[in-house]
Amino acid sequence: MDMSTSKTISYYNQIGSRLGYMLVAGGHRHFGYNRDKKYWYIPHAAVAMIDYLANFSEIEPGDAVLDAGCGEGRASLRIAEKFGASVTGIDVVPRSIKVANRRSRATSADVRYLLGDYNKLPFRDKSFDVVFTLETFTHSPNPEKTLKEFWRVLKPGGRIIIFDYSIKDPKTVPLKHRLAIENIASGTNCPGFINIFHDYY
Repeated sequence: MDMSTSKTISYYNQIGSRLGYMLVAGGHRHFGYNRDKKYWYIPHAAVAMIDYLANFSEIEPGDAVLDAGCGEGRASLRIAEKFGASVTGIDVVPRSIKVANRRSRATSADVRYLLGDYNKLPFRDKSFDVVFTLETFTHSPNPEKTLKEFWRVLKPGGRIIIFDYSIKDPKTVPLKHRLAIENIASGTNCPGFINIFHDYY
């Protein structure tokens, strides 16, 4: 296991992280969509974001969807239950996969979870109609390598949906802002955050 993966696991296993996501975001690992200021409550905004991205990517019943960096499976379950997709979630955090598998047993939706790294996906080429990642791409220490893996498992004509943070080119950002970004990236183990620039990918 590489150092970045170990740090990601450590971050999500911390009691502060677990409580924070539960109390602030209702267990979601993303903060959501609030275009019309309709959702003041983050868990509702989080579900709205999942729905928005699923609609944007034109997920249809029976589509094979990979949720790369699925966490505890909230987005995967939503996509499987509401949109009828066949969803596979993968995550490096053993505790998250355990929770996701437990939650999946309470549904008849077509969803499964695997422990694994989205930089070394355990799937054959051209396996998925949609590769979906929601605020987890920044955990990649090598975004270009991760994208190559996403492309590898994507079927011809498939869609890659990435919703994540990006920044201006650091050369254009004042030093104090750049240092703040680096502190956030370090504290949340998001090495990709400082390498994902607006309009680059």
